[in-house]
Amino acid sequence: MNRCTIQAVAIGCILWGAPTPVWCKGEKPPAAPILTLEQAVDLAMQNNRPLKTATLEVEKAEDTTDAARTRRFPALNILGISGSRLSESKFEFNRGAFGTFPGIGPVPGANTEIKEPTRWSTFVLASAIQPLTPLLRINEGIRLNEVTEQVAQEQRREQLHAVVNQVKRGYFQAQQIQTALEATDEAIKSLQELDRIVQEQVTQRKALRADSLEVKTRLAEATHRAVTLDSDLASQKERLNDLLGREVRSEFSLEPVSIISTSHLDAETQGAPLCSRFIRDRCPCTGGQYWSGASYSDLGGRFSPQLGSLRLGSKAA
Repeated sequence: MNRCTIQAVAIGCILWGAPTPVWCKGEKPPAAPILTLEQAVDLAMQNNRPLKTATLEVEKAEDTTDAARTRRFPALNILGISGSRLSESKFEFNRGAFGTFPGIGPVPGANTEIKEPTRWSTFVLASAIQPLTPLLRINEGIRLNEVTEQVAQEQRREQLHAVVNQVKRGYFQAQQIQTALEATDEAIKSLQELDRIVQEQVTQRKALRADSLEVKTRLAEATHRAVTLDSDLASQKERLNDLLGREVRSEFSLEPVSIISTSHLDAETQGAPLCSRFIRDRCPCTGGQYWSGASYSDLGGRFSPQLGSLRLGSKAA
């Protein structure tokens, strides 16, 4: 029994310290749904909070106008009272309590007792009042309420245009940041490849270490720019979600910006490596070859890496 327990504990420790198995790894989270500009405008028109407030103000003005119109009609009032005494009423009058008169004698002529038993009583009062002289004042109030209603409608229309404008501006700004982020990512990939090539040249003593450090500096700047743009994109999406009346952390993807067609470029340029294309476009003096058949010292130049460009300059002794 003890041996089985020790084996179980050992297996548990191994499983606890082992890497996460394949079957325990969750699947990749699904991509966020693409939110088009038309969908964003529709959501804002339905769920935007200031726009909803303006719509409620219009409905409130309409109800106030309808209520003012009802004052021109007769006012009907019905009042009903129903009830019963808790105990019976009893009145006693002694003989002659109201006096003695000639010819009839004392009133009452004998001791009298009057009783009123308890019973249920109901009273109903109905009235109909038609305003005549106040009609002028009522009509003026109705016209005033109608003007107020029109003002509320125009304010809602203004709010609607403002919300649509803000949504479009926010969406285009988010697209601009996303495009800049994608361009920065491509620049980072280019700089990483350039850093690898320059590092090889430094190892082969065909380039200076200062050139490698300059490339690394530009790579770090591009990385920092990418982080900043990613933060700006997240903030812009939160502001856009707030305009749409949704949870600010709701995930969505922007509609990709149309890419300019490059079909007019020749197949050789399309298939050439990234750095070779940079050298061919930026360094015509090399004839499209990366120091082919000549060393760095033979060229007598200085290699100055730039963000997405290579430059060679000749020196005369």
